[in-house]
Amino acid sequence: MHTPVACMALIRTVLAYAAHYDMELHQVDVKSTYLNGEFEEKEVIHMHLPPGLTFTNNSQLTFWLLCPLYGLCQSGQYWYHKLLKILQETLGMQTCNVDQAVFYCIQDDSLIVTVVHIDDLTITTTSTKLMMIVKAALTKHVQLTKGRELHWVLGIKVEHN
Repeated sequence: MHTPVACMALIRTVLAYAAHYDMELHQVDVKSTYLNGEFEEKEVIHMHLPPGLTFTNNSQLTFWLLCPLYGLCQSGQYWYHKLLKILQETLGMQTCNVDQAVFYCIQDDSLIVTVVHIDDLTITTTSTKLMMIVKAALTKHVQLTKGRELHWVLGIKVEHN
C-alpha cells in the first residue's frame, strides 16, 4: 500500500488556476504525519521488538501497536484515510475524479482546493478569510506548521507578484 500523492500535471494546473484567478496559495506541513493515522476498528497489528531492545529474557515478546508508526508499510495509507475523513467531514471536500490526492469544495462563489503530497498540503482558496477557516478546521484534528504563502512545491519555485 502507498500514500496517494498528486501528480505533477495537476499540481501545475492548480498553480496556474490560482495564479489566473488571483487566489490565496499557502502550504502547511502536518507534524508527525504517520502517527496521526488510525487503525480500523478491531484491527490488531503485532510487531516483534526491534533488534537490540529487550525488556525481558523472553525473545518471543511482541508489541501490540495502538497507532501506526514510521516504518510500518501501511502507515501512509492509514494517514491518507484519516486526512480523507477530516477533509470530507469538516470542510465538505470531495476527492478529484482524476487524482485522489487532490480535494476540492465549491460553495456559491467560494473555492477550496487542497493538493496532498504525504505531509505537505498545498491549499488554495478564493479569499484570505476562507484560508484562515480551512487552517483552523485542520488544526482541530492535526498539528500543523504555521503555514505560509507557497514559495516552493516539489522543486517548483512560486513567486507572488
